[in-house]
Amino acid sequence: MQKGYIRKLVEARHETNSIELIFRNESGVYESENLMIALPHIVVTSKDFDDEIVRYERQADAGFIPELFIVPYERGFQYSLLHLELAGAKNALRFYRGDDIDMILRKTKSLQPKRRKVPRDLIIVDFELYSNQLVLFLGKLNIEDYHGDDWDDSPYDCNAGVVYREYYEDMVILNFDENFEVIEPKYGYLNTPYCKDDMKDAGVPCVLYQNINLLPTRRHCNFAEAWASKRYNEIHMGDKISKVVQEAGVLVSDVQSITGELELPKEKW
Repeated sequence: MQKGYIRKLVEARHETNSIELIFRNESGVYESENLMIALPHIVVTSKDFDDEIVRYERQADAGFIPELFIVPYERGFQYSLLHLELAGAKNALRFYRGDDIDMILRKTKSLQPKRRKVPRDLIIVDFELYSNQLVLFLGKLNIEDYHGDDWDDSPYDCNAGVVYREYYEDMVILNFDENFEVIEPKYGYLNTPYCKDDMKDAGVPCVLYQNINLLPTRRHCNFAEAWASKRYNEIHMGDKISKVVQEAGVLVSDVQSITGELELPKEKW
């Protein structure tokens, strides 16, 4: 890129921690730049103030509130906090409409996922999907009766707890970029028919993923249709993590600043 090339932030969009920065270049043309923020930071934009969207749009245009802010996760966060309260968090990074894109990328570089070594001899015993960031809980190769609360109840996303702490040795995140569609069994359902035991014992994949350029324009209505199409790569509980990472070909990172039990925002900010 030529020196002095001007790119100014117009709008930020996000799905959990996957961010699209919309900007206007010095020729007045609109373009975009994508970045991924490491879990468990919380990403919020002005669009998230949806109770009074017009007022917040005006405030963002005037520079009274940030267009984008990123809050480092801290234990004890109350997820019921209003976005406006999160915007005032003392540790938040704040970016405004009209800010230089290169400055935003420079300041968020340390928050982006960092590659880590993949543990070769561990298997997947549970998962949590946050947009295109897949958290995987990893247990020993010979582990069998791993489980958590209500793994026999469906829908799993309303009933099942995370696998019990004694069953996993490590956690990693698979960071799929914006060119991938990544879905779990609750996709397309108000009440999914699947429970966690279906994924552990009955062969139901816990995740399907595929490059969007290899998928039809019309998306499948639900997980069952997507699975039956045979167009997606599958990830199953019990899969060896080294095999999954090799097949997916994505950056593997840590759950930053987390030890012990996984604590991540359940709401899709």
